[in-house]
Amino acid sequence: MERKSIGCLLIILLLLANTASAANWIYLQRHEATRYGPPSTEYLDADSVVREGGMMAYWTMWVLDKDLPPGHPTKILWKREVSLSTPLQQRYLETYQYDAAGNKAVINNFFYTKPQPFIVVEPGSEDEELITRVLEYAKESKEADSIRPDYMEVSKPKWYGSVEFSDCDLYWDIHSIAACPRDNPTTIEIIVKWVWKKEGLGQRKAYLNAREPGCGEIFEKLSYTMVHYRFFTNQNKMRVLSVNDYDVERHRIGYSGDAGWQNIEGTKDKMARTIAQNWINDSDGGN
Repeated sequence: MERKSIGCLLIILLLLANTASAANWIYLQRHEATRYGPPSTEYLDADSVVREGGMMAYWTMWVLDKDLPPGHPTKILWKREVSLSTPLQQRYLETYQYDAAGNKAVINNFFYTKPQPFIVVEPGSEDEELITRVLEYAKESKEADSIRPDYMEVSKPKWYGSVEFSDCDLYWDIHSIAACPRDNPTTIEIIVKWVWKKEGLGQRKAYLNAREPGCGEIFEKLSYTMVHYRFFTNQNKMRVLSVNDYDVERHRIGYSGDAGWQNIEGTKDKMARTIAQNWINDSDGGN
């Protein structure tokens, strides 16, 4: 009887072991507007990326910027499946939402009980670029080996710097620096923070007031601006994915989205690219 109990216990432990795992979270991208309200940062569990023939599966997590009222999620897990066809196709397989109570209490989860139709990924789109980055971490294995992560903590921004300009001090988040592909990058990303000095503060407020008349009172408390860049490594091109302005209490008071590809001209832009390139080179891939 005792042997049977031990055997049952081992089976239960094995089943539990196959439903969750530790995680290797790395920065993936920002979402400035979501159905859940506040912006979020998306991270990839690099250890979960598996590829079997022409199919790939992996887990990501959204971390919402601020807490919502009880009953709303603060972190959301997603499992995606990608068909590595031409063009690429993708779909969601599983979703879990977690509340703020230690980020462990599932407030809503669902398995897709029927296969969802694949959605075609537009060539040249953000989704295609993201999938290309994820593919860099893929290892040959069965999709079932892409196990749901049970470790939900990610590295918070780690600010380095600063580089002094006449109008601001520039800091950079080393955890946001990413290269794609890792071995021979064609693009690199970085998030920097411009902490405004008196001169720059006045100029930035004037710009924001001209862009959004009638919001001057909101912009009076402006303190710093965060910029998310993507650069080509072999061309003088950059893409400003997002610009977020914050007040002295770290509340977001302004936002602008993807501005598309453009030439690198500003001194701050050039410095951000140099910092990202140096970090990638010094840290052997930055990941």
